[in-house]
Amino acid sequence: MQVAGHIRKRGENYQIIIEFPPDAKTGKRNRKYKTLKNMNKKQAEKALRELIREYETNTHIEETTLTVGEWIDEWYKTFKEPTISQSTRRGYDTNIRLIKASDIAEKTLQGINTIDIQAWINEIQQRSPLTGKKISAKTVKNIYNVLNPAMKRAEDLELIRKNPCRGVSLPKCAKYEAEVYDDTEIQKLLEACKGTELELPITLAVTLGLRRGELLALRWENVDLDNMSIKICENMIEVDKETSPDRFIIKEPKSASGIRTIKITNILANLLKKQKVKCLENKLAMGDKYCNVDYVVCKEDGKNYLPNTFDKMFKRLLKNNGLKDIRLHDLRHTNATLMLKNGISAKEAQLRLGHADVSVTLGTYSHVLSSMEETTANKIEQSILMASG
Repeated sequence: MQVAGHIRKRGENYQIIIEFPPDAKTGKRNRKYKTLKNMNKKQAEKALRELIREYETNTHIEETTLTVGEWIDEWYKTFKEPTISQSTRRGYDTNIRLIKASDIAEKTLQGINTIDIQAWINEIQQRSPLTGKKISAKTVKNIYNVLNPAMKRAEDLELIRKNPCRGVSLPKCAKYEAEVYDDTEIQKLLEACKGTELELPITLAVTLGLRRGELLALRWENVDLDNMSIKICENMIEVDKETSPDRFIIKEPKSASGIRTIKITNILANLLKKQKVKCLENKLAMGDKYCNVDYVVCKEDGKNYLPNTFDKMFKRLLKNNGLKDIRLHDLRHTNATLMLKNGISAKEAQLRLGHADVSVTLGTYSHVLSSMEETTANKIEQSILMASG
């Protein structure tokens, strides 16, 4: 498209007037105006040439007063929220609140640049605009993973010329090394929780390697004491009150491999039988006040524990009994480590743990397998090389 233009002085500023071809039907002039502030004549003439080139090459981005915060809201509502689950929304809501609490939210979408984003990333590592505390590298990455796709969408829609997140350097995330209990520590843990409300869930976690959500969502209908097995087919996710008045939702595991049936031992079966009797006794004693939702791990009134509340109960048990501080999820790592060290194949461990692929198991517990190689090498040496010597 052929366009022409010129500049004119307007007070202390210059103004660009772009002349487009006249309207084909009415013959009326077709003009656009742009005011240039704090520019001399030479700079204004250069800006004119650049603007004409943009129009002629169809690369011009129309100006908008939309701010970063306003665009994040629009992007999330229109493009992201309809595609994600209720549990995932909680993480997005938190990250968006942090972005909108930052100074960058007030910057215009077209005015923010890569240096602004980098400075902001560096700043929030040291001080969260929500809490004032340091933010971990992983959390910074999660926040960036909200801002970046929002900016990429703005670029695709030609609201901005370039995604300003491109080229930003993120802090390196330290690989988490799981803390696991050895045989002695496991026995101390089981002794500490014996006779308490945590005895059954902790024993289930240690012996079966269940995830927290799988443990708390387990129902009696999925416990088969006759065939000595339990079926894992649900997961409990804690959410905010806006998502659910109960502050949790029950959903299927992320992958089909998460749905699995695991064999149990006599010791575990006996603990389950005791728990079932206890639940029935509480139900009879409380009548209508009993919450009949069929959870295996539950309070006296049948109600479930919220995941974060259960974490705190576990931490309190460790502290009160002088046990090594680990996460509840580390009991799952402990179970996996014990399986591999006791000769259970990685494939069988994968099936029991509900990993999507054996490569996940091998990758997660490579350090365990590596330590086992020395034992294997010694066994080969003793059985073959020593014998031949």
